[in-house]
Amino acid sequence: MTFRNLKTGSTLYIFHKDNAPKLEVGVLTADPEIKQKTQQNPQQAMFPNYIPQQAEQVVNLTVRIGERIVPVQGLTPSAVIQDCGNNIFVSCSRDAINTEVVSHKQTSDLALDEELLAVHRIISNNCKGIMAQLNPEIAERERIEQENKELRDEIKTINGKIDSLIERFSKGLEN
Repeated sequence: MTFRNLKTGSTLYIFHKDNAPKLEVGVLTADPEIKQKTQQNPQQAMFPNYIPQQAEQVVNLTVRIGERIVPVQGLTPSAVIQDCGNNIFVSCSRDAINTEVVSHKQTSDLALDEELLAVHRIISNNCKGIMAQLNPEIAERERIEQENKELRDEIKTINGKIDSLIERFSKGLEN
């Protein structure tokens, strides 16, 4: 069933395909409203005898999601799923939205693949080395940063030893 064929009471799925994916399931509160897509063609004003092409149609829906009434506008009448922008997908087909969810999950699963992460670590490290080779100032900056890190680690170790000595000294004075 396409967007144009929906009826009042039909189910609509709204998938937020972002970093915190969620699915909202709504019910149409009215039959779809099919309208002509409004586009101003500049040639109509310039040429009075211009014959415009057939106007494209869009479907506007009104959906109840929980207690909210949400307008969903500009859908392609013959579609069963549509990317509405801003990582929001709307569908009147559970199977179509399920395919979109599976695809989003597979993309994340692929990003979490340890072998793929290892390959990208190698690429990143090799490119870092090439950049240092091409830009000696980068290599010098990294050398200084590494040296500073080592010095900070040494200071932490020395501070820990001093604290231990002070504690032992304090205990010795108490006895």
